[in-house]
Amino acid sequence: MHDNRTGVTVNRGIGVHRVVTERPDHSRVVSVGRRTGYVERPSRPGYVTRTYVVGGRSYARVYHTQTYRGVVVNRYVPAHVYHPTYYRWAATPWVQPVRYSWSWTRDPWYGHYRSYFVPAPYYPSPAFWLTDFVLAASLQNAYQMQLAEAGGVPQQMMEMPPEAGPYAQSAVSPELKQALAAQVQQEIAAEQATAAQPQMAIPDNAPPPALDPNLRIFVVASNMDIMTFEGQTCRLTPADMIIRNDTTIQEGNTVNVSVMSSKPGDCPVNSGTLMEIATLEEMHNQFREQLSSGLAALGEGQGAGGLPPGPPMGQIAFADGQAAPDGNALSQLDQQQRDAQQMEVDARSGTPGR
Repeated sequence: MHDNRTGVTVNRGIGVHRVVTERPDHSRVVSVGRRTGYVERPSRPGYVTRTYVVGGRSYARVYHTQTYRGVVVNRYVPAHVYHPTYYRWAATPWVQPVRYSWSWTRDPWYGHYRSYFVPAPYYPSPAFWLTDFVLAASLQNAYQMQLAEAGGVPQQMMEMPPEAGPYAQSAVSPELKQALAAQVQQEIAAEQATAAQPQMAIPDNAPPPALDPNLRIFVVASNMDIMTFEGQTCRLTPADMIIRNDTTIQEGNTVNVSVMSSKPGDCPVNSGTLMEIATLEEMHNQFREQLSSGLAALGEGQGAGGLPPGPPMGQIAFADGQAAPDGNALSQLDQQQRDAQQMEVDARSGTPGR
């Protein structure tokens, strides 16, 4: 549903409730559940700042706006970067594989998803460790989205035996993790290159990461509905994985993708669809954000818990990635949800929009 007067669009699909408000000042409010979403505003020419609200916590991220062959995408700008020696260490295999025990193995989200995702028993390099870090962060997001949408722990999640889980037949394979770890290596190199730039300088003729031939696997970042080539509607949820089959831009600024890994109830593996390039870029942005968090966690934990010691991180603030959160973001999301609920009530009753 769309209200031309308020600029509010409500999309309620299979497990999806997304509300978007486009404002005359080019700002946007996007919510994906109760008190969960972000407020986006232009910050300076070529940049936008988003204030995310998750679980009552607010934080800001900066994105560089790029136009490539008529397609507008927002590219993640890291808030912090590290010393070149730390990046080199993070991109180099360890002398011998290390065993590591994650602190979250007793958390509720892992009890829910552990038959879909199991951390590796050992890690030959930081890239493999970071791969599990990113997948775990994605599944934590998926769990939080379910809680936000349900307003608490859904009954079916409370009743499910954790040793069984609903995903026992669809665990993420070691082969898929290995392919993702290879991309992590490339992402580390990309962040190191960004760290060497005093300012972001991305020419419009450079393809965005969503169309980089070397980056084909994408980890789904939020709940979404898709229409398969067979005409079936199904959903994707965070930590499902898709692969971009080519870089040919089709009608609607879309490209051909297929599902590589998914949870039962989500789109079947090998389902094909056309997906907007901007949507793929959003997935890549979250992947980069989680990878940046993983690099920080790896540096802080080195030399402990089985991790080998390494060089100091040398973390410094990256000027282009600095922004303060919008203090009114939560109240704007709450108001948007109230407006959306009223729209749905009016639609059901046949009452014209207010």
